[in-house]
Amino acid sequence: NLVTQAGLGNNFFVTVEDLNEPRGERATKWLTELNPDVKGGSLNEKPEMVIETNPDYFRNTDVTLVIATQLPEPTIAKLASILHTHNIPLLVVRSYGLIGYVRVQAPSYAIVETFPDQQVEDYHVLNPFPELEHFVESVGHPDSITDTLEHAHIPWVCLMVHYLKKWKQENKWEGSELTYKQRKEVMELVKGGKLKEDEENFQEALTSGTKINPPQIPSALQDLMASPETELVNGSTEPFWFCMNALKQFYSTHKRLPINGKLNDMTSTTGWFIALQNVYAAKAQQDLEKISGYIKESINHLKGTGKPTVDVPAEYISLFCKNVWNVRYARFRTVQQEVDPGSAMVSMLSKELETDEPTVVWYLLLRAGDRFYAANNRFPGDTETVLEADVAQLAKCLKSLLQEMGVSQSVDAEYVQEWARYSASELHNISAVLGGVASQEAIKMITQQRAPMNNTLIFDGINGTMATYEL
Repeated sequence: NLVTQAGLGNNFFVTVEDLNEPRGERATKWLTELNPDVKGGSLNEKPEMVIETNPDYFRNTDVTLVIATQLPEPTIAKLASILHTHNIPLLVVRSYGLIGYVRVQAPSYAIVETFPDQQVEDYHVLNPFPELEHFVESVGHPDSITDTLEHAHIPWVCLMVHYLKKWKQENKWEGSELTYKQRKEVMELVKGGKLKEDEENFQEALTSGTKINPPQIPSALQDLMASPETELVNGSTEPFWFCMNALKQFYSTHKRLPINGKLNDMTSTTGWFIALQNVYAAKAQQDLEKISGYIKESINHLKGTGKPTVDVPAEYISLFCKNVWNVRYARFRTVQQEVDPGSAMVSMLSKELETDEPTVVWYLLLRAGDRFYAANNRFPGDTETVLEADVAQLAKCLKSLLQEMGVSQSVDAEYVQEWARYSASELHNISAVLGGVASQEAIKMITQQRAPMNNTLIFDGINGTMATYEL
């Protein structure tokens, strides 16, 4: 495409001097000036032609990620099929009136660094490991520490280990979790140990009631541990599955996950805090060595049987253990699976359409609009004179799409009318939102850090809401 007069008004990366010049070439020039370390190139051909006549272009140009914008479904389906063959991630972005659409297709991959908003805290206060018990004993019995300053700086972890041990002895308790009533009884013991009302360490202990019981293993991690790939029956070339196999063995033996060695800030003397931190760090190192041992055994076994294997770097194992509570493995449905009526997510679509103001309806209209385009070589509503007729034809396209997928629910006529009114217009504010979302997803896939969305996001600019669906 060439730079047009209209393009000067909606594209930051072209100037009036670029008028009637190839848009890709001129935009590349200005984009690369933003960062001298970045190199860029352009191909002055229509995407449809490249996909049809030169599919090897994507394989031969060392592509890391393809971002496709404003392309209709048939073109996207062909592109997605090519990229899937070459294991190249695809990010589809479309801005249509007040609606935005982002779709991710990528090969399956492990995510060890997910950077969750809240880290799991597992201090093992209910059933402490021997090294922690020994440290608590070295700190001393809280009741025997009469110095008020020292008493007010006993780490809350030590307080909880001490009073839990006292409660368990008094109640002859042996188990893995306390009930709510039992936790309240422990907290009464903690309250009774105060020398002064304003001791912050005791307050920290009293607010840690939810940290007494071991945290539940996330369902996503349980699913990974139960995954067939974890068994390594046919070998593997992914370090992640060797780590998961080792984790499964570790959990089977110790009935817990490896300690990550992290200790959050707490009221304490510097000496006690550093010593306590070292206790957890040393235990984390022991756990890491056990995981590494399991991995080494698996690799040696597979090598002996002639099955595929891979060396797992020590840094990777360490990173896995530190983030073990939040590791993920991303699996994506392909675009072909999505558009094939036989594998469409009919149940989910039907359920969503029964809700009030279903966001998924815009996804269905996007696909119906592409059918309209395929039949007319234009999008519905491009002129007011044909708007009414276009609405009727668009409704037929939508009905045909729903019937092919086996979706029995219907879509209100007002949605169809609204879609026709958009006439495939691109609004700068909607595009800005999509650009922010797409750039984040691109970084996630390139770095393989943070969990990506799976796999479709619809932005409703009318209500200012977003929804994600696995389509």
